[in-house]
Amino acid sequence: MSSLPNSSYQYENLFKQETKPFLKPDTFLVGVCGGSASGKTSVCREIIRQLKGKKVDIIAQDWFYKPLTKEQRQDSANYNFDSPLAIDLDLLTEKLRELKKGKVVQCPDYDFVTHSRTKKTHQVSGDVILIEGIFTFETKALRDLYDMKIFVDVDSDIRLSRRILRDTSERGRTIKGVIGQYFRFVKPGFENFVAPKRKFADVIILRGSSNIVAINLLLDRIKAELQNHKPQKKNPFIYNRYSKDLEILSIPTFKKVRVKN
Repeated sequence: MSSLPNSSYQYENLFKQETKPFLKPDTFLVGVCGGSASGKTSVCREIIRQLKGKKVDIIAQDWFYKPLTKEQRQDSANYNFDSPLAIDLDLLTEKLRELKKGKVVQCPDYDFVTHSRTKKTHQVSGDVILIEGIFTFETKALRDLYDMKIFVDVDSDIRLSRRILRDTSERGRTIKGVIGQYFRFVKPGFENFVAPKRKFADVIILRGSSNIVAINLLLDRIKAELQNHKPQKKNPFIYNRYSKDLEILSIPTFKKVRVKN
């Protein structure tokens, strides 16, 4: 240590600095929950349209449906897609944790005609990520990751009519099959799993995307939250070749250190 000055104390210029003096702000995660065909995706699209200047992306919980086995596919009309067990919530949670760290993630893609995952993936990243689905509030692990939780509340008759239109045009279903599934699985699933999670919402939007007043108030809230979403500061140590020989005694602005003998 002959190159060190002849003092038993040195100050901030001898401090080690971490490679990133400031952490990137966490990605802002917004959970959007509600019954099937309540308009969750439409609400998300309106948020994206109005959040100018921010990179906003969507994750659909439907991407995370578990692929059906050959036997389950042959009897898919009797498979309960409205149970949390049908969704790979662990994988969804894992992807959100990666996003929270500012990473780019690849999410699976699900084919509702073949009831299997495709080779396609969805690349997701951004300043704000909207996660929409019927079970997005299902576990505490998921709820704890969200910076904001929104519940879209729409009358059940409207949701059923929307579901009939969607599933017959996009998923190859018959009207009879959609209605039968609704009363056998969808309605009980909503009452047992989705509706009870309404209590966890920070914001409840009645009537869905048609409620422009509520959405505008929601956007004001999101913008205010983003303003307060600041990076965390790390200790501003400075790299130098003596750092391995220093012992930190305190953490003020100017730090006092003792040179090890």
